[in-house]
Amino acid sequence: MAWFKTKSGIGSLLGLFFLLIVFWNSLFGFYQGVGKSMEPALMEGEVYLVKKNPDTIKRGDIIVFRAPGVKQVHTKRVVAFGNETVEIKEGQLYINGQIFMEPYGPRSDKRINQETVVVPADHFFVLGDNRLTSYDSRQFGAIKKDDIIGVVVK
Repeated sequence: MAWFKTKSGIGSLLGLFFLLIVFWNSLFGFYQGVGKSMEPALMEGEVYLVKKNPDTIKRGDIIVFRAPGVKQVHTKRVVAFGNETVEIKEGQLYINGQIFMEPYGPRSDKRINQETVVVPADHFFVLGDNRLTSYDSRQFGAIKKDDIIGVVVK
């Protein structure tokens, strides 16, 4: 009889452990950086923690998302929201016509330019910190909220 109680207790612990894993995976995930587009904030090959289904996304947040027409998951920084304008002149980011000083210090270059783009409602304009090597909203457009997996917690 004592063996049965111990086995039952282990089963309960395993069940609880399984539920905790399912719960954790619904809230968080681990992702690995691919490429150099987010350096120096995230290094190639670095594994980082992501909070899934965030309630809010702020300018400057690093997000993990699915880009339109691309199978690979991407990691970029949110620089603008729906109904805002984005422009890059000689490496300087402008949001709604105003210079935006990026406190995270992206790697930029005076050769980088982006014509003015209006971000559609309920979308996010994302850029890599290493602008010369980044494949981002300048190429594939703004990201829909539904395509966002989560925000990097790091």
